Amino acid sequence: MFKSVRLAPLFLCLFALPALAQEGAPLFTTDFAPEEFAARRERVLDAVGPNAVVVLQGEPSPRGYVRFRQSNEFYYLSGIEVPHAYLVLDGDTRRSTLFLPHGDARRESSEGRMLSADHPELVQELSGLTVAPAEALSGYLTGLARRGGVNALYTLFQPAEGLAESRDL
Repeated sequence: MFKSVRLAPLFLCLFALPALAQEGAPLFTTDFAPEEFAARRERVLDAVGPNAVVVLQGEPSPRGYVRFRQSNEFYYLSGIEVPHAYLVLDGDTRRSTLFLPHGDARRESSEGRMLSADHPELVQELSGLTVAPAEALSGYLTGLARRGGVNALYTLFQPAEGLAESRDL
């Protein structure tokens, strides 16, 4: 009985640590305010003009258990750190739409809560972005093409930097 009493606090700590780690990670970045990201998107929209669309693909999920890191460009314009996300900036309407995958309960059980298309009002409250599910991206882009007036599509043609990578090396 004496041994189990002494080990009880150790077991409590071991089981409590993962729960504390999951709750401590913020859902949205604390590096910059949502207004800063909105101002950055506005500058991009000013640069591309009213007849253009900008499409950015976020990073995919890393292989194995590696902490996810969003691409620099995607993070710079959105602050969103979710794998398989897309950001579309429409120069005509000056609207920015974030396309997110649906939630993954299995992933969240090990990595903590993540932003997803399942809670668009929460994502919009935190980021200021209009949110749609990732599977709606194709239809959204088709609608932009059918609307007409889009003369330019801007997207990245170089792979994004990964963890501990830089284009200048």
